Amino acid sequence: MHGICRLPVTANRLFVGLLIAAGAMIACSGTTISCPAGGPAVIELSLAYPIPNATNVPVNLGVVIFSGAFRGIVDVRSPVGPVALGSPTSAPSPLPTPYATPLESGNVPYFAVPVPTLSPATTYTVSYVQIGPANDPPSCVAPATVNAGSFTTR
Repeated sequence: MHGICRLPVTANRLFVGLLIAAGAMIACSGTTISCPAGGPAVIELSLAYPIPNATNVPVNLGVVIFSGAFRGIVDVRSPVGPVALGSPTSAPSPLPTPYATPLESGNVPYFAVPVPTLSPATTYTVSYVQIGPANDPPSCVAPATVNAGSFTTR
C-alpha cells in the first residue's frame, strides 16, 4: 500500500463534506431555497405591571411583570441607558395592583423580572426581543424588538 495516504474520517470532516456536496447540488440544479409560509409562532408578551403608560410609579417597584410565556430577552431602559435586570422568575401571587389585563384570554402565565431601585421622575421604556418570521433563506427567522410600553416614576 505504498503511495496511498489514508486520512481518518472524522464526523466533522464528513459533515463538512456533505454540506459542500449539498451546496454544489443545489447550486447546479437551479433550485431556489425559500422559507415556508407563516414561519414560527410569534411570542406575544404584554406588560402587566406597571400598567403601560402608568405615571407616579414608585421607584422601589421591585419587579416588572409580563403576561405570556417567557422565551427571550426583556429590556428596560431610561433615557440614560439600560437598567440592570435580574433573571426572570415566577410572578408574585397575588399580582400587585393595578395590573393590565392580558391580551390573550384564558389561563395566561405571568413572569416577573426583578429591577433595582429606579430613578425618580424618569420615564422607562420596556421592550422584549421575539423571534419572528423572515424570508431571508437560509434563515427563515429573525429577532425583532417589540415595544411593550413605558412608565414614569414619581
